[in-house]
Order: sequence, then C-alpha cells, then structure tokens
Amino acid sequence: MRSGFLAAASFGAFLGTFALPTVALASLDPSQILLSISAAGMVVTALVWLDDLTWLLRGAAHPR
Repeated sequence: MRSGFLAAASFGAFLGTFALPTVALASLDPSQILLSISAAGMVVTALVWLDDLTWLLRGAAHPR
C-alpha cells in the first residue's frame, strides 16, 4: 500500500509539472517554502514509520 501511494504521488507530481509549468520555487515566498518542506517531512516520517504507527494505534503484533 505504501509503495502504491508513493507511486501515485510521484505520478501526480509528474503530471503537475505539465499542468502548471510556470510554478517554480522562485515564485514562492519563504514562508510557503518552509511550510511545504515541513509538510513533506511529516508525510515522509509517517510513511517511514507506518508499521510502528499501526502497531501503536491498533495494538497488532509487531513484525520484528
């Protein structure tokens, strides 16, 4: 599921480059760049620790 989500997200970003080619990092304010980097960091962290988060929230058996 994680790989499918990452593949769909990367495909969506790829299509976004063709839909909005004029949007670039140079056109963003520093606060918008900071917000996007922190949001991306939270999403990546959640995906990396997804198995531990599911164990914590569901109480399922840990795979290790």
